[in-house]
Amino acid sequence: MQQPKSISTRRTAIASSADAVILDNGYGTGETFDWSILEDAGVMMQEKKFFLAGGLTPDNIEAAIQRMDVWGIDISSGVETDKKKDRSKILAAVQAVRRTGGNKQ
Repeated sequence: MQQPKSISTRRTAIASSADAVILDNGYGTGETFDWSILEDAGVMMQEKKFFLAGGLTPDNIEAAIQRMDVWGIDISSGVETDKKKDRSKILAAVQAVRRTGGNKQ
């Protein structure tokens, strides 16, 4: 789902019958998802698996996982150099996830 514009849209998406929700700015913008918009969702967030996307990089993945307690991440342009996957950035991203204990079941 793209970053919702209103609280009611956010709550509807979170309360949906989907088992998991992916939160993203959409369409490869590379802009960081505004994590703060989810803080008002409260208990509903504990009932879903969340995948976070949108502007994730090796530098902010760890903070995103710790802040939002996400189940998974979707990272693409944040591990690229000159529009090609960068091995060192991918390894740095994996290390950042591992530092969080990134092994959700």
